[in-house]
Amino acid sequence: MKHLLALLPLATFSSCATDPVSGRTEFSVVRWSIEEELEIGERTAPSLVAQMDGPYADAQVQADLRELVAEMVSHSPRADEFKFEFVLLNSSIPNALALPGGRVFLTRGLLAKLGSEAEFVAVLGHELGHVEHRHAMKRLSDGILLGLPQAPLRVVADTLPFGGSLLDSVADVVSAPTTLLGLSFSRGQELEADERGVFFPSAMGYDPRAMVGALETINALEQEADGDGPSSLSILRTHPPGPDRIRCIEAESAKFEDPDRVPRPDSPAFAAILEHFRTVAPVYDEHERALDALQELLANPDLGETEQQELFQQITDSLGSALAQLPTEPLFHITAGELAMMVGEFERAFEFLELAESTYARETPAWPHWKPPYYIGLLQSAAGEHSLAVEALGVALQRYPESAQIRDALETVRAAAEDPGSPPAEETEQRTEPTP
Repeated sequence: MKHLLALLPLATFSSCATDPVSGRTEFSVVRWSIEEELEIGERTAPSLVAQMDGPYADAQVQADLRELVAEMVSHSPRADEFKFEFVLLNSSIPNALALPGGRVFLTRGLLAKLGSEAEFVAVLGHELGHVEHRHAMKRLSDGILLGLPQAPLRVVADTLPFGGSLLDSVADVVSAPTTLLGLSFSRGQELEADERGVFFPSAMGYDPRAMVGALETINALEQEADGDGPSSLSILRTHPPGPDRIRCIEAESAKFEDPDRVPRPDSPAFAAILEHFRTVAPVYDEHERALDALQELLANPDLGETEQQELFQQITDSLGSALAQLPTEPLFHITAGELAMMVGEFERAFEFLELAESTYARETPAWPHWKPPYYIGLLQSAAGEHSLAVEALGVALQRYPESAQIRDALETVRAAAEDPGSPPAEETEQRTEPTP
């Protein structure tokens, strides 16, 4: 919020703006410059990635998908204006979204549900459409007109206080919900973006009806979720499908149909990626079951010993199964590190977290996860290594700049580093739980 408000004095008020795609001239309370739009996207991106389980840690997969998005961007009239960038997020929640300035994101959870490369292009084409039409900036201008200068794309950081034991710090992070205030576009803006979801597949030689298939997939996800659970944070919330919308897409698709054209097939690289994510989806389900049991354990400290042991066994069984099947997945290593911290096995926790950190550094150096340096900093502080802890927590804050929790931890540890005689920032308390 404060980042956007800081830009307001630089913006031009009460003017007309030309839509760069449609060519239409529209009234706008605020006329944002390209530089301002780029800055908003750049400032928002790190916290968004942080709250969506970080990037999928496979350099080749990211490169293959980024190459496909680069081809899409070459067909955009705004290719030279914006900094278009793609990141595959490692979240199981089905979602696709874009930030002002051109950063586009898709989750592993949605990718595994798509039916083809053409649907991938259609979904991201829709997201690029929001960027091309500058819909986010228009909605922000609408808020200013109403006297409500809000940051509609702001990622809201958790505000859990720092303090207590290492167990408390793990509990805070594990139990905190992913909080993303998705932008609510108007029906007209969604339809404009849908048109781009038809345009991009057609321009690249795919079946122009791919957007219909993508919306049908989203419809099925909505019915499966039935309005509960993670759908409130997914593409289902910000991209509501419906029969009228699909009819509009079908009508738009008909404009691009060519009976003599053979639609472009999936590339071997994309086909392999899609098959991989469909195959490993049950493994990530195991990890989700471990997280669910961990959250239940943390939320119910008064459970009897038998119930605690049963939950703990469920956690270790599910996490152990996930690690056995995908031993290089850093997201699993982070959870294993959290679990080891809970039971007081700090050296083991450090090993898991260092392993996760090295994987992100190797596979996705531009978008590493915030949790490994955060937990490593807490462990170093508990061991009295305050200078190292300050460095690690500083890295974590760079990766998740909106987190009050990391900022509070850094301030506490920095104070301890400046006063060596002060007690550690964390008192290491061990849980009386069965070891994994």
